[in-house]
Amino acid sequence: MVPTVALAQPSESAEPAQRRRPGTHFIGELEAGTHFQGAGGFAWGGLLGFGGKPRGVPATLYLVAGALRTHDTQLVDANGARYSYDLKLTDIDFGLRAYFPIARGFRITTEAMLGATLADAELSDSSDYRTNQNLSMPHLTLGIGPQLRVIHELSFGVMARTMFVDTGNVRSTGALSSWKEPLGRRSQVLGTVTFHW
Repeated sequence: MVPTVALAQPSESAEPAQRRRPGTHFIGELEAGTHFQGAGGFAWGGLLGFGGKPRGVPATLYLVAGALRTHDTQLVDANGARYSYDLKLTDIDFGLRAYFPIARGFRITTEAMLGATLADAELSDSSDYRTNQNLSMPHLTLGIGPQLRVIHELSFGVMARTMFVDTGNVRSTGALSSWKEPLGRRSQVLGTVTFHW
């Protein structure tokens, strides 16, 4: 007859339950890519966020703030002269990002942000004439893309964003005049490296 005490003891060969790693609450992201619609060329920047996974919600949510820099140039020949339109943009954004898990380590990222586009434009011509124009324009940014979390602290992804910019204050003359239509809607594709802690 086997003693009751012996039956109650766990088997020595039983493996201990795997500990679940604690969730992260901060993200820091580096971004680089290009515009394929609207003003801008090579784009680079970063983003910081704070959040986590609310109980009962399938997504992980973060409040985020980011900045992106880009530069573009247009050359226009008119009236026997060549005009150069140079544009530097700084985009400042604040909003919400959500991560939706798809499979182990793979998820879909979505974001919606409000912010401002700070434009610094210069117009020059072949006779060394130069003029500058600076303007701040409000915008709405929507983004979506896949992300792969390769380890607990690091993810790689791709983000496609479209930015809707209010260009109502852009004058029809001056250094920004050539950019009014391209600035109105800007789309970009960025590669991302995200750190989690």
